[in-house]
Amino acid sequence: AANSGAKITLDNEGQVEFIAEKEIDHVLCVRVIDINMGEVIGQAKLAVEYGASLEDIVRTSYPHPTLSETFKDVALAAYFQA
Repeated sequence: AANSGAKITLDNEGQVEFIAEKEIDHVLCVRVIDINMGEVIGQAKLAVEYGASLEDIVRTSYPHPTLSETFKDVALAAYFQA
């Protein structure tokens, strides 16, 4: 499902995926597929480089409505699947 930022820009084609180590809740990789997801690239780099947990990402505030909220939405879904 598209977030608010995607609905406003009519951009429903993108995808963000997390690969995380379940036992230690550590983000290993973030895959971002979309021409307009430049908002997320910096967040993805920081998460992987500094070993953020899914909980760290979920507890971070994001501006609304923006595409960058996708980062939190996906982390939240992954957090509850773990």
